[in-house]
Amino acid sequence: MKRTFILLLSLISFLTAWTQTNVTWAEAQKIKSARVDVAYLSNPPFFYQNEEGKLAGLEYDLLQAFAEWAKKEKGVTIEYRYFDLPSFDLVFNRITGGKNGAIGAATVSINEKRSKFVNFSAPYLRNRSMLITSGEVPSLVYSSEIKAAFANLQAVTIQGSVHEKALESLKKETLKDLRVTYLNNPDDILKVISSDPTFFGYVDAVTYWNYLQKNKDAFLKIQRTGEMGEEYFGFIFPKKSDWNLAFSTFFDSGFGFTATKNYLKILESHLGPEIIETVRIKGTE
Repeated sequence: MKRTFILLLSLISFLTAWTQTNVTWAEAQKIKSARVDVAYLSNPPFFYQNEEGKLAGLEYDLLQAFAEWAKKEKGVTIEYRYFDLPSFDLVFNRITGGKNGAIGAATVSINEKRSKFVNFSAPYLRNRSMLITSGEVPSLVYSSEIKAAFANLQAVTIQGSVHEKALESLKKETLKDLRVTYLNNPDDILKVISSDPTFFGYVDAVTYWNYLQKNKDAFLKIQRTGEMGEEYFGFIFPKKSDWNLAFSTFFDSGFGFTATKNYLKILESHLGPEIIETVRIKGTE
């Protein structure tokens, strides 16, 4: 009986040590294991379930690459638990209220305002946000033409996104009576614009590319005069977490993971050559 009890305690101790959760990266390196919770937004090709019902995507593959690096370089075994949340806001809020061992994956643009609430990893992708309208809307040559061309249009966006902020600025400066509808998924923005030419909105370059691959007949247009500046995507972590340091080391140490063939291979498995050079991060940058 005593022997069985001792074996049971040993087993519990082993399992606890092997799958520690809510531990710091510093602690994980000491105990050589960690269980990490990933809150993600379903958004192909970044994070989604494939036809076999398995998780896939660019962000998913980057997380696997980090786990391989942690095992090889630091001797740390990582077990991920995934939580599919229905909106960007929910992912962001889950991380702001999270503990060590929590990661947010939702193509989050790195900016100073957000850094007050979360920690960012080093960037894993470059981005350009595009102003998309129906193909029925005339192509604008000058930004001053937006007021007249968009006077009878309404916008769609994701709450809490940088695109929402861009629309707020557009409304304040140019389109005083602009109506804005909020959606949960970037793909849905393009679906709405495709089905109703009275809508417009901002989407990321990769989201736009991916939608056109699946919807060859979509009559959409990039309004070049309304493009936003260059952005960078990063994973997010709670402010008290030190896991961002581990990810930044992974992305930046040496020439950086983004300079490797494995990084390019991940991009090539999810993106086409016409978009890769626009969004890839080169390790020497």
